[in-house]
Amino acid sequence: MPDYLNLSAADLAQSPTRPNEKVWEQQIRNIQSHHDNPGNYICEGYLIHVPKVGYRVTETGKARVHP
Repeated sequence: MPDYLNLSAADLAQSPTRPNEKVWEQQIRNIQSHHDNPGNYICEGYLIHVPKVGYRVTETGKARVHP
C-alpha cells in the first residue's frame, strides 16, 4: 500500500495489538477476517478476496469509486 498511496503517520504507526505490524497492515488483514460483517467491503460486494494475491475490486466497487 505505501507504494500506491500516501499513508498518514497514523497508518504507518506500530499496531498496538500486533507488535510486528503497522496499523495499515492490520487494517488490510481485517478486511478478510471480518468479511461477513455489514459495512465490510467484501460483505458489501465491493471487493473479492483472492487467496495468496490480495483483493480484487468488483464492478460494484468500481461504481462506488467512479459513480
